Amino acid sequence: MSKPKRPSAQSLAQIFGELERVDRIRSVCPDLGFTTQVSRCEEVQRRSLNRYCDVLAYDHSLLPTAAARGGRYYLNANLIPPFPFRSPPGPCYIASQAPLAHTLNEFYHHVCEQGVKVLVNLTPLVEGKKVKSDRYWPDAGLPSQHAGHELSQGGKVELVSEEVVNKGELVIRRLKVHRPKSRDVEAEQTEPHRFTQVHVSSWPDHGTFPIALFKELLLKEWERRSRRRKGSPPIWVHCSAGIGRSGTFIAAHMARSILRSYDDGSIMQLLDLPTRLVQHMRMYRPRMVQTFEQFLALWEMVEDLKGDGDQIRGERMRGT
Repeated sequence: MSKPKRPSAQSLAQIFGELERVDRIRSVCPDLGFTTQVSRCEEVQRRSLNRYCDVLAYDHSLLPTAAARGGRYYLNANLIPPFPFRSPPGPCYIASQAPLAHTLNEFYHHVCEQGVKVLVNLTPLVEGKKVKSDRYWPDAGLPSQHAGHELSQGGKVELVSEEVVNKGELVIRRLKVHRPKSRDVEAEQTEPHRFTQVHVSSWPDHGTFPIALFKELLLKEWERRSRRRKGSPPIWVHCSAGIGRSGTFIAAHMARSILRSYDDGSIMQLLDLPTRLVQHMRMYRPRMVQTFEQFLALWEMVEDLKGDGDQIRGERMRGT
């Protein structure tokens, strides 16, 4: 069976329009179950915990404890389960907005609580004179200091190491979090938590995905750490709003995991894989893959990954 051709841009524009229409329907029909009450509650609004007033998090996929204690641990973030295609399943993901200066305690609470080992940051701190993210890691050479912001109740973040790749397009940091002392945290959980931050600062907001840089990411050590094992923690991904670049990256990462395992007999199930990935993610966080240009870039990435998958399977069959 010959492989089908990629749909035209006109057809993909119609598909993306339908994806947008479904999101709009969900936003005005709360009886469908896609509510954002916690993101809009008085406490969250009073403390200005959402970076963007029009980017809200679905209630049903908020991180555990995010809706508890009157919004005390609220974070604009959602847990996205593996795409239901392969067995064993791929990794889970957390998609979030970039941390705000006054949400660092909540941010690190969830990083530690979820046991996150790999965090992908897809935004610079400032872009076009606009603040896209607050710094939540120390500058190199300033250990034991959180860029001027200590965590509450004795918590702090240390920079263990920093590796600059591709002339600064990619920075890999290893961080250690000393959790704040709290009656809510069990004694055995107060040991420092270590994780790797992979920071991509060269992908512009609303811009299309840099395919070559994505492949560079996958070759790095963090990719081996992020492969799913039994009981492995989710991969945390954020840009500025946590929907455009984050959605495109997560979909591409899911696609790579799927395409490496499919065989020719299941190819018919992958004809519209990019669309199905976006549908899946938008069940848990609205507006994932924010623009049509990003949707097109995702289709290009999946086509590119299909070629890599064909090569890998060919090598396996030849025993190389």
